[in-house]
Amino acid sequence: MQKIEVFAAMTEDYLIADRNGQIPWRVKSDLQRFRQMTIGKPVIMGHETFKSMGSKPLDRRFNIVLTRNVRNYISNINNVHFVSSIEDAMKLAAQARDQLNTGSIAIIGGRNVYCDTVFIATDLHITFVHTQFKDSLGTYFPLATHDFNRDWSKQAAITNNRGFKPSDNEQYATTYTHFIPKK
Repeated sequence: MQKIEVFAAMTEDYLIADRNGQIPWRVKSDLQRFRQMTIGKPVIMGHETFKSMGSKPLDRRFNIVLTRNVRNYISNINNVHFVSSIEDAMKLAAQARDQLNTGSIAIIGGRNVYCDTVFIATDLHITFVHTQFKDSLGTYFPLATHDFNRDWSKQAAITNNRGFKPSDNEQYATTYTHFIPKK
């Protein structure tokens, strides 16, 4: 069985991006953990996620961008591969995983990619940002609380060093949680 890891940061009410497609918080420690856990792996993302990163690839990762309009993208962006279906993305990621000998594929968003992959994932790496941004036009993660509790088993949870209060060098408190599917 191939290992498929989903990575997401979200508020307590499951917001993953604001109405402009941007992440409305910046948590340096979470970005560092994300980088450490995805380095050397193939990463699959949607075109909106790619655009939100300035249309630049993540360094030291095999970047796969899922888009309906492959022809709209310049195919010579170094280390970025554009595909038009989740099946093509998974096939390319599996080939890259085998070539890189990494053992897993990382799914990094956005919502549509999460919808296509969360139910085949072997691991969820979720960072909960302990705040609420009220944005009815924002983008929300596709699992509700009951889905986490019903379908996923919590393996580990790490709250920043001051409980639910932000640490001195962070604006928001967070809890990183690793889930695996219940058998």
